[in-house]
Amino acid sequence: MAFYSPSSSLGGYNNQKSPERAPPIDLTLLHNASTVLEEQFAKDSQAIPELGEILPNGQASSSYSVFPDDIRVPFQKRKLVGIPEALFQYYSSTSVNSHMGLIPEIERVWISIDHKLFLWDYNDSQEISSFVDQPYVITHVGLVKPKKGLFIEEISHLLVICTPVSVLLIALSFSTVPGTSTRFRKEVKLYATDLTISTEVEMTSVAGTVDGRIFMYRIVSVIADSERECLYTLTEKNVISLFKPTSEKSVQHIQTLSNLYKAAQDRCPGSPAITPQTFQILWLPPSNLIHPDEQENPHRPAPAIPFGAVQGQPPRQSRPYIVSAIDSSCYVDGLTVAAQPGDVDTVDYLLCLSPDLTRIGSLDQLNLPQPAPQTTYSIYSSQNVSSRPPMTEYATLLSIPGRTWAMAPVPQMPIAADVAGINVLNELGTQVSEHPRQFMILTNVGVTFLVKRRSLDYLKAVIEELQSEGNVQPIIEFRDSFGRNQTCAMLLALASGNIFLDGSDPASNTISLGNADLAAVAKQAFYDFGEKPIWSERTVYGKSEHQGTAIFSGRREGLALYFSRLVKPIWKIKLVVAGPTNLQLAVQEARLITIQKNLYALKDLLDKNPHLFHSSPGDSAASRAPAMEQEAWKAEQASIAQLLSLLTRTIEALSFVLLLNDYHFADIMTKCDVEIQKLVSSLTFEDLITTQNGLAVSRALVNVIIDQQIGQQISVDTISEVLQNRCGSFCSTDDVMLYKAKENIRKAVETSSVAEKQNWLSESLRLYTKGARILDFEKLREICGDFQLLNYAKGAIDLPLVCARVFDPDNIGIDYWRSGANSDGRPRSAFERRMQCYELILDSLSVFEQQGNEPITVQNAPSAEEHETVKDYAYQLSFSSDDEMFHSTLYDWLISRHLADDLLEIRPPFLETHLKREPLSAEKYQLLWQFYVKDGQPLRAAEVLLALAESTEFQLQLDNRLEYLTLAVGNAKSHPVSAGGRHETAIAFLTDLEEKLEVAQVQLEMYSTLLPHVNDASEVGVKINALASRLYTMSELYQDYAIPFDLPILKLICVHVAEHRDEVMLRQVWNQIFDQVVEEESDPIAQADQLSATLEKLGRRFYPSVFAFPLQLVTDLLIRFSLERKEVLQSGWAPRVLARAGIPYVEIWDALHDMYESHIPPFNAQANVQAISSDIATLFTDWVEEVKRPTSSISRGEFPVSRIDFAIDQYMAELHADRIETKSKYEAVKRQLRREW
Repeated sequence: MAFYSPSSSLGGYNNQKSPERAPPIDLTLLHNASTVLEEQFAKDSQAIPELGEILPNGQASSSYSVFPDDIRVPFQKRKLVGIPEALFQYYSSTSVNSHMGLIPEIERVWISIDHKLFLWDYNDSQEISSFVDQPYVITHVGLVKPKKGLFIEEISHLLVICTPVSVLLIALSFSTVPGTSTRFRKEVKLYATDLTISTEVEMTSVAGTVDGRIFMYRIVSVIADSERECLYTLTEKNVISLFKPTSEKSVQHIQTLSNLYKAAQDRCPGSPAITPQTFQILWLPPSNLIHPDEQENPHRPAPAIPFGAVQGQPPRQSRPYIVSAIDSSCYVDGLTVAAQPGDVDTVDYLLCLSPDLTRIGSLDQLNLPQPAPQTTYSIYSSQNVSSRPPMTEYATLLSIPGRTWAMAPVPQMPIAADVAGINVLNELGTQVSEHPRQFMILTNVGVTFLVKRRSLDYLKAVIEELQSEGNVQPIIEFRDSFGRNQTCAMLLALASGNIFLDGSDPASNTISLGNADLAAVAKQAFYDFGEKPIWSERTVYGKSEHQGTAIFSGRREGLALYFSRLVKPIWKIKLVVAGPTNLQLAVQEARLITIQKNLYALKDLLDKNPHLFHSSPGDSAASRAPAMEQEAWKAEQASIAQLLSLLTRTIEALSFVLLLNDYHFADIMTKCDVEIQKLVSSLTFEDLITTQNGLAVSRALVNVIIDQQIGQQISVDTISEVLQNRCGSFCSTDDVMLYKAKENIRKAVETSSVAEKQNWLSESLRLYTKGARILDFEKLREICGDFQLLNYAKGAIDLPLVCARVFDPDNIGIDYWRSGANSDGRPRSAFERRMQCYELILDSLSVFEQQGNEPITVQNAPSAEEHETVKDYAYQLSFSSDDEMFHSTLYDWLISRHLADDLLEIRPPFLETHLKREPLSAEKYQLLWQFYVKDGQPLRAAEVLLALAESTEFQLQLDNRLEYLTLAVGNAKSHPVSAGGRHETAIAFLTDLEEKLEVAQVQLEMYSTLLPHVNDASEVGVKINALASRLYTMSELYQDYAIPFDLPILKLICVHVAEHRDEVMLRQVWNQIFDQVVEEESDPIAQADQLSATLEKLGRRFYPSVFAFPLQLVTDLLIRFSLERKEVLQSGWAPRVLARAGIPYVEIWDALHDMYESHIPPFNAQANVQAISSDIATLFTDWVEEVKRPTSSISRGEFPVSRIDFAIDQYMAELHADRIETKSKYEAVKRQLRREW
């Protein structure tokens, strides 16, 4: 696996982490540290101006800093690789035509000898490929990309072989294979294509585009710009043209620059080098340079020449050398190498230039020395001097053997500049994250490699001089030239052994630990040069306390700067990019490993040397108050602590990313949710390290890795150990608990032992419970699903209950539920998370019920009895919970499934509270009164029924309300006398209920009576329908309905129930009843029949109520009615009507007797008195017969024999002689009285 193991590379330091609980990730702290890195990125981008800002503008040329020693020379020769001896002797013959050139893309030199082509691997000096299958002299060779689809995939390039008469294409493939040393080399294979064309002009320059188009012409050069999709051509007449390819076989001319000589002359007026005879478009070098022979001394002469100034005695005089005839040049990223024939035949001179960053940059130097005329040269000065810093460069001449044929930069992986957009001139920002730039110069002797010497190399040389000669002045001068902060950053790189420190071997990719003494000196210099933080105080008027900010020391600034430069290449880069088929890592694994090595080396240095960021003993500031000094140190220590935390987190983040790559990142991504995939696609490395989204993504990816490894039967302990050792903050102990819990579930699935299965599941539940705080809902759902499949009721019920509490530790979700609020915000979110947990429990209950109902089709599956046991246990666990909100949710769910009766039988602890909780409903009330009945509290049941009957919130039918009142009365009557000491209250409550029941009955009767008239008129219908919407009082019924609708019987009902006595009103009502009968029927017999039916009904209903059925009044009206119709009505009709109405005989007799004796009209007329006597005779006859009847309700003892006997004597004495029938009735009664009594 591609992971950098620090313990194997650094002094025995072990990065193993114990499985203790890791501290929580402080995202605020990490964000603050990331902000510091952002500040350093900005400083780096602004420290060195862009090339266009410092090129001469109105000036003839810039300045050149020239040094004769090897400390500050911009380039040094790294090695010379000679042409193989056989090939050298072959092409050096005078009798052959020979040409050569460089092809860096395939690491080859091409050499043509007449018609033969040789490809020489300059990395492995004996490796030579050849092509001899064509007859013409080869004059030029180019390398281009083939057209897509033209060849097989292995063919990556084409060699374009130019001869005076033809152009030939050779297919080429190469692969990377191990070389003779630790590095790799490219193995090249050539394939004939038979693709050749004849030409009339000899082609001297070849360029190709990425889409496979080839351009050739007889010009100085043609260059293809793939980014801008255009071509540049340069002719021998110094004309530059710009072309853009259009169709497959044509190009479009865009622009031509043809008068470049005049433009150069205008820019550099008076320059003797610019004449029509000598002007050629090449790099214009400085005119005064030290002769290469003067640069052979490898050490600085004493006294030293500072960076741009003269200190002590003047340097020795050097003989100048004039660069006059450059014939080859190469430029890349601000660096220039140009060749000119030397002053001897076997040597060429190389002019090497690089920007002098101490002159053109803003590096916060405090003691920058002024430029000295002895070492700095400026050519053809002009009066117009720009305010911007002039383009100042280091310059040197180096000699190389042979005559120059070609030169090119050595290809290298763009680690920093190309990826992160760093200013290419600012090598300070890139020197710690990429190898130094190299150039290769091909001569007829071989290939000479030049390596760029960076500021880091200057500092290393200065320290080595300090070690060898004890001279402190050079390192102080370096600090003054580059500034304190930049120097401290480079000293950290040296002290920690940065991978790119050794510029002589670009193939090296290990921490540089070769010179411990040099690292020690660098470490001490870092401490000494770093100085100490300063508190910048400012007084706020109107406030007694002082405010200020810390100006950090060079140590803190150097740490921030070095740290930022190490991570700059990846910090803002997306974590993944879209590959051909799926997402893949955006940064190459090798680059991540390199960055991680440097970061770890820095961390190791700081861990082993914590004193680097503390003040030395006795170091105090006399000019500052101690408190202010402490504030400055406190601020610095806090900032450094943040940076160290971010450093540790970044190292682990890179380990995590590398681990993802080890476990096949593309496969991992396919197993992630779509949301996680989208999130991963949007994350940068910075986001992964410092944001909440980064935490979420890393946890999701770790879960997938764990699942993937568990699926391969790898134990969780093994996986978690790997994760925690590599990236502990990305795999906490809580995470490990969850992974172990999942593994226990897997073991429970695999075991055949019931006891072992229960043990594994119990342990799994215990671990999940401990790690509940980091469970997300989807993971919880998955776990509950596992428990359901395994029939593990305890896990399926208890774990969601635990998570509900953990997700809402302050019970704000329960408070939100209790308050019945409906607003958004944190309380609602907590409430919804609880509800999600409860829904998982309800789902489990449903699953357990369903499993018991399904037929058994699988062998060894649990039986129906076992399923029933699991279901019962699940309900038992649910009802035993002390979570009131869950109970309420459970009750609603059961009621919705028509299991209310079962719920009432169980009567769980929170059921009463739930049924009384808002929002109330008729269904809840009905269950509540039933709950009280089953709980032995009939009086409370009656109270609930009364509330339900009288409620206006629910749409209830009137007959339902009457039913609830009836039930209430029944329950109130069932209340025990001794229950709760509420006997007197219960009696009063029962009385009230009975009265309300009577009123409700009246209301129902009134509604039934009025309902046929509901469509009479709209307002009438509304009023009648309103009668069914709620319960009314008797006053409301009488005033709002009985009176307005003028219904006499309803009026009687009202006064009867209300026990209201109003004789005037009663007389009016009864008169109205009699009048209505007379009005409705014209026939006297029909009138008598209807009146009889009405009175019988009313009498049976209201008698003996004096409020609704005053007997004397009713009898009076009835006798008057019969007297008016005595011709058609038989005697005794009236008393018989009353008797059928349920009036006792004795009461009827009393009423008739009072009229008989009253002498009030119309009973003062003798005929009417005699008629009453006849009615009394009939009454006596009927009365005696009723008493004699065996099943009579009147006992013989109650019959007033003596009184009747005496009264008959009176009535017979006063009876007219013509009342024969009446007399015979009286006599018959007397005989029976004597016979029976």
